[in-house]
Amino acid sequence: MTVSRSLLIGLIVSATVNVFLVGGVAGVVLARRTAPTPLTTAQVQTERPARPPLWAAGQALSPESRRGLRLALRDANQKSKATIAEARQERGAALEALRTQPYDPAAVARHLAAARTRDSAARSNIEAALVTFADTLSPRERATLADGLTRVYAPRPRPGSDH
Repeated sequence: MTVSRSLLIGLIVSATVNVFLVGGVAGVVLARRTAPTPLTTAQVQTERPARPPLWAAGQALSPESRRGLRLALRDANQKSKATIAEARQERGAALEALRTQPYDPAAVARHLAAARTRDSAARSNIEAALVTFADTLSPRERATLADGLTRVYAPRPRPGSDH
């Protein structure tokens, strides 16, 4: 059986088009499955850039002082771990109290106040370690640390603002 030349060319062109068509469809399907979920308008409006970690305030310090700052902050965080966990438990208890029937606003307020107190205690421990560490620095390095802390503590820009 012989096939005419024009029929053979037509079959080859058709097969090539089909391969590209199937590949394109498969590519679109794969791209849609692996694409990240787009943010909603509410999420875009509420997302704020992350505040730099506290240790980032020491980036301009000497290597020895940077290491000392990181160690001081790490030790303070370790000492505050239990307090931070207790604050998290209190917030969880407050959320559970919000769901409980009958609703007891005093219980919610009590749990939130306890969480706030523990958060404040943990922050006080970390800030005390920062003050103690700063006492070991020269006046010049202490000023450098103050500049770094100014950047860390600076207000974060709100989404959609020009700043």
